[in-house]
Amino acid sequence: MKKLILAALAVAVVLSLVACGKKNDEKITNDTAISAIKKYCYSNFPDLEEMEKSGQYTISWDVESSSDKEIVVAYRSYTGAITRYYIDASTGDTYVTEFMPGITEKEERTSESFNVKKYMGN
Repeated sequence: MKKLILAALAVAVVLSLVACGKKNDEKITNDTAISAIKKYCYSNFPDLEEMEKSGQYTISWDVESSSDKEIVVAYRSYTGAITRYYIDASTGDTYVTEFMPGITEKEERTSESFNVKKYMGN
């Protein structure tokens, strides 16, 4: 009986590890990058999704550049600020920069970083 329980547990662990591996291997496309960045923004700024849906604010997300190595998604805020998300296309590691026309002279890297794959999928 113990052997049967141990075998069932081993199968469950292997299947869960396989399932986890599949999610991390998901290819990052331009569409999945924008979708994941939106999810990231909504989770960190809960009012943002409602603001976007209201149609009263000019908010946009666009892929500014894309290669096998890096995808850059730009978020244009209703304030005019531009936040860029630099995504490593292989690992999903992402760092963030901000530029506020008329306030900052150039794009500046923030301390914000995360893995975009956490926000991919459902």
